[in-house]
Amino acid sequence: MSQPLSDLPTGLFVSPDWLQQNLDADGLCIVQVGGENFYPRMHIPGAHLVMYMEIVASVEGVPGMLPSPDMLHPTLSRLGITPETLVVAYDATGGLDAARFLWTLACMGHEKFVTLDGGLGAWYQEQRPMDGEAPKEAPGMFSSSPTGRYYAEMEDVRAIADGEAEGFLIDTRSDNEYLGQTLGPVRGHVAGAVHMDWISNLKGPQNPYIQDDESLKARFAAIGLSDTATPVTVYCHTAHRAAHTWLLLRHLGFDNVKLYDGSMAEWGMRRQPTVRGAEPR
Repeated sequence: MSQPLSDLPTGLFVSPDWLQQNLDADGLCIVQVGGENFYPRMHIPGAHLVMYMEIVASVEGVPGMLPSPDMLHPTLSRLGITPETLVVAYDATGGLDAARFLWTLACMGHEKFVTLDGGLGAWYQEQRPMDGEAPKEAPGMFSSSPTGRYYAEMEDVRAIADGEAEGFLIDTRSDNEYLGQTLGPVRGHVAGAVHMDWISNLKGPQNPYIQDDESLKARFAAIGLSDTATPVTVYCHTAHRAAHTWLLLRHLGFDNVKLYDGSMAEWGMRRQPTVRGAEPR
């Protein structure tokens, strides 16, 4: 039996307690992103499955890019999402897949969403209800209004790196990737980018919950980012890890945050300059 949706907590991360209380709420679409191998055996009750490969595409040789609206439309339409639908996304990858899905939704004009803090790992560890039956789909016609508000292209990032445009760049990859100590076609980081490994914003490598808001604000302030009006662009290698930081900044109230879709995969392919070492420049 359906029930009214309870009040949402502030921000874009909801607790397992909140979701469990609202599993049967009207106007809710729960989406598991990825994990198709175990979805038929165990998933959160009522959750639809979206495979990660359905929300990324190779564009001009660059992997992991945002698909065109026409490519995304069938996937989003089968979920029955309307402008009034609250989408709750979760995954088993520490929040990466879910964050990328929600960024994709935002790029298509749907911003009524949250993600499950802790994801499926926390849900399972806390022995909350699981299901093995897929919900009945209520396909509709997803109404997209594509926007570039959250999307950054290579030229945008190059302008910030060259000092021709205002902006705060964050590299969300690992220490070694940022420093240029890894092998591969691209080594180092974009000039001017400060470093914050996305996973350091979680409570621990084996604890998928995000840190509390005040701790997160202090972490961003420590790298020079405290004004929520500052234009921010985040990147990683294929805009996967950086999507989590994009969502986190939005959760903390930052109003102008973009994700560089091509990230370092495109940056290296297009032979753009990089900087090695611990300093941004």
